[in-house]
Amino acid sequence: MPDALQSAMDYLKQKEGFDCKDVLGKGTYGSVVKVSSKDRGSMAAKIVENRVVNLLEIKEWSNLNHPNVLRLLDMIFNVDGVVIFMTELMQTNLFMRLQDKEFKKDAKAPEKCRQYARQVLCGLAYIHHLDLCHLDLRAENVFIARDGRAVVADFSGLCRKGEMKKFCPLPHSLRPPEMFTSKKKVAPMPIDLWAYGLLLANMFLGKGFYICTVKNQKAGHIDAVLQYTGLFRCQNYVENFFTQTYPNSTLSEGRIEEMMSLMNMFLQIDPELRIATEDALKHSFLSFTPEKTGAVILEPDTSGTSKSISSLSVDTAAEDTESPNLDVKFLQHSTGDIKPKMSRWQKYKFRFGKLRLSLLSPPVSIKPEKSKTEEPPKMNKSSTKLFFIK
Repeated sequence: MPDALQSAMDYLKQKEGFDCKDVLGKGTYGSVVKVSSKDRGSMAAKIVENRVVNLLEIKEWSNLNHPNVLRLLDMIFNVDGVVIFMTELMQTNLFMRLQDKEFKKDAKAPEKCRQYARQVLCGLAYIHHLDLCHLDLRAENVFIARDGRAVVADFSGLCRKGEMKKFCPLPHSLRPPEMFTSKKKVAPMPIDLWAYGLLLANMFLGKGFYICTVKNQKAGHIDAVLQYTGLFRCQNYVENFFTQTYPNSTLSEGRIEEMMSLMNMFLQIDPELRIATEDALKHSFLSFTPEKTGAVILEPDTSGTSKSISSLSVDTAAEDTESPNLDVKFLQHSTGDIKPKMSRWQKYKFRFGKLRLSLLSPPVSIKPEKSKTEEPPKMNKSSTKLFFIK
């Protein structure tokens, strides 16, 4: 591989006009090099040997187009027995970010991890929607872009959803239990779901994750799987290692319980019971309240063209059900429908382009007074007589 790597770097420099700067990472069958040019800017070149390259990776990676999936910019073939994949240049990967001590000291680190968790799940759901499976989802294969978003990368294990698998690129300590107990081939999608559950444990439990998986003496056996899945359901264990990992965290106990709930939905021993990615995106732990960036409200014009009449907070926007002539529509964010927060005794109304807040006073429950006839008569001690039956 060193000779092939040098040949590929020479090709990029002489034929493509790139300046090969640093080797970002090396593997058994490939390497990643940082390259740059005046026309294209900085990019990453993934150099893989022909004999180990995944044909489905070549065929499908170029078709993947999602903000949380690493974008393939170009492919170069027939360069001394290697294939060169040109991709976006990332800032770091999730594994290195979680090892950063300064990141762990940040009070907002758990909230950032919560955003990473949703972004990775969005990318994985997109891949599953295309009837594909990743099969190698872990912190090392999740990159952090320069704008802060998390993207799913490394599609060397990409396969079809209906293609049964006996092996996968995941390390033995991260493989699901059915790969240890079943002698037959297993479905690939539950492997991704299990790997995502362990990714959540990696992000929020830190050392508690490595003790159970990587550093476990029984790692790669069903006994180890049963052991750490039981520990991940223990609230004291989770809260203890979460506090050790993020000592300055401001995440509430309710959020930690939600994280445990979501993690255990993925870490089900029975692969058929694991929650699907699309359903998991609706979980309360991954729900974010949009900031007050303003939802553009469109009002139909008599001339047939719609014009923007105001920009309101998403917390105060609502439809007017009493005015049939006003057709109010809201632009929906990718996170879902925007609905106003309504308490029991308050509701917001929007009428003719103006916001009107009406407060409804809670009903007062008045207990009926008891009539004097219903009250038991008071007995006078002086008039009380006692009768004894002989």
